[in-house]
Amino acid sequence: MKIKLIKLVLDNFKGAKHFELNAEGKDIVVKGENNTGKTTIADAFYWLLFNKDSKGTTKFAIKTLDDAGEEINNLKHSVYAVLNIDGKEQHIKKTYSEKWTRKRGQAKASFTGHETVYELGSTEEELTPKKLKDFNEFINSIISDEQIFKLTTNPFWFNSLKQDERKKILMSLVDEVTDDDVINSDSKLIELKKLLGDGSLDDFKMRIARSKKAINEDLKAIPVRVDEINHNMPDVQKYDKGKLDNELSEINSEIKTIDEQIRDIENGLSVEKIEKDIKSKHLDIQYLIDNHNGDSRRKLTSLNNQESEQERAIAVKRRDLKNLTSEHRSNESEMEEQNNKFNNLGRMHRELVNEEKEFTTTTVCDCCGQDIPEHMQQEAIKKMQEKHNAEKSETLEKIQSDGIEIKDRVKYLSEQNNEIKESIEKIKVEIEQDTKLLNELKEEIKLLENNNTKVEDTDDYKQIDSQIQALKEQKEQSIQSINEDVESLVKSKKEPLLNKQQEIKQKLHDINVSKRALDRIKELESKQEQLAQEYNELEHATFLTEEFTKQKVNLMESSINDKFEITKFKLFNVLINEGVEDVCIAMHNGVPYDSGLNNAARINVGLDIINALSQHYNFYAPIMIDNAESVTKVHRTASQQIQLEVSKEDKELTVQVI
Repeated sequence: MKIKLIKLVLDNFKGAKHFELNAEGKDIVVKGENNTGKTTIADAFYWLLFNKDSKGTTKFAIKTLDDAGEEINNLKHSVYAVLNIDGKEQHIKKTYSEKWTRKRGQAKASFTGHETVYELGSTEEELTPKKLKDFNEFINSIISDEQIFKLTTNPFWFNSLKQDERKKILMSLVDEVTDDDVINSDSKLIELKKLLGDGSLDDFKMRIARSKKAINEDLKAIPVRVDEINHNMPDVQKYDKGKLDNELSEINSEIKTIDEQIRDIENGLSVEKIEKDIKSKHLDIQYLIDNHNGDSRRKLTSLNNQESEQERAIAVKRRDLKNLTSEHRSNESEMEEQNNKFNNLGRMHRELVNEEKEFTTTTVCDCCGQDIPEHMQQEAIKKMQEKHNAEKSETLEKIQSDGIEIKDRVKYLSEQNNEIKESIEKIKVEIEQDTKLLNELKEEIKLLENNNTKVEDTDDYKQIDSQIQALKEQKEQSIQSINEDVESLVKSKKEPLLNKQQEIKQKLHDINVSKRALDRIKELESKQEQLAQEYNELEHATFLTEEFTKQKVNLMESSINDKFEITKFKLFNVLINEGVEDVCIAMHNGVPYDSGLNNAARINVGLDIINALSQHYNFYAPIMIDNAESVTKVHRTASQQIQLEVSKEDKELTVQVI
């Protein structure tokens, strides 16, 4: 799309009382002193299209001010443009004005806000007011993206964007450089393709970084581990493992011989026979117990069981009694609450039935201030009465319905409590009867227990018990004798051998620990060599990825820079450590845009960028070039140029076709 400015007319816009810019679609220069309205021209054009000034600000002063800096009221502020859009003329106008309204009864009109009128037409005579929605739809039909408009009309806009945004726009100008394109452009990168496999370069670089970090950590840790092993490794140079094994074998044999002697001492006495006699006597005691008062004991057991059953039955009935009592009390409480609700409903019913309400309505219209006719007032009151009566009838019906529901609930609870009372009385009688029966059982048990004799008081029991005590004393004496002999043998012969055995075992253990430590050191040294080799391979892979990135940089920068005439872009920065850093720096004759480039060169670089972007987006629109006086030779563009120059000689704005 190609847009050219034919004419731009400002009326009471900012400081311009009336100004006509007749460009006729050609490149022009607008000259004037500072504060004569050059920037106002750009602001007016942007405001007409986007409701913003040339800097993208929505809140800026449009109204004309007097010498005291106060707004001049009752002026219409308008911008009118004639555009040639792809060879077809289009007229656009926007007018911003104050709204003054005189209310009824007031002598003067008062300020009530602002209004904006939007007009479109194919000629000035055909300009027709449009709704904002329709106006915006038209603007969007010719300028679908405000960002693209700024990129193709403002020489400074592209380089004001963030680096990532600038780079994204540049990348869209050229076909994507694939990894295969880069690899095929340099034979030494063929090896990298094999390393990448089906994965991406970024994933591969992340894997390399993770692997190098892990290997570095392991390489740092290995010397520490070796030092730690050497520090903790016992000194076994003076030990002879073969000699120690022989000594341990001889000591084990001697200990075994002593253990056999101890078993002979323990097995040569009569402790086992005494224990058998004690067990036999205990069986005789048990026989006496089993056959003493047999019938009485069986009956006593039966009575004890009956007593337990009776106590459990009474406990269950008492629990049931407690639950029923609690339920009865809960029902009584709910009945009282429901009755209170019923009484409140009755009071509300009486108040509504006896209610007398008067209805009134306003007699003067809030909008126009005129009196409202009597019949309209009466009709309004009648509607209020009908609405009130309907709501009152509905409320009375609700009260009556709730009252019936409460009465039914109270009746149900009352009937339920009558049944609970009967159950409570029945359980109380049963508990009384069961308690009486329990007391009778206790008396019978007590009488039976008093009539029984204890088995321990019989002569037979006393005689056998005396024999058991005598056997236990005999057993203790025998055990004491055995312990003394065994203890003597252990202290004199076995303990010295055990101490010697432990000493040899410790030396053999130290030898094994030392051997495992030496094996571990060899293992760590072998791993160190392996890790060093792996790290070298990763370093080579890193070198290939960096070469890949540099080659891709060269290919991409070359493709992008071919799109521009006087501008070169630096998209990557090779660091001292041969790494690559993403940048996006516009340069002119080797000088970076943001550091060292003067304003004239910046304008020309901006125009060069506009040429490339206009061609890419196929969108050409008038370029407003502020401070154009700083450029001795303005870079040519395919789009129309409107150069705004500061000129001391021109006290008022002048327009000159280039």
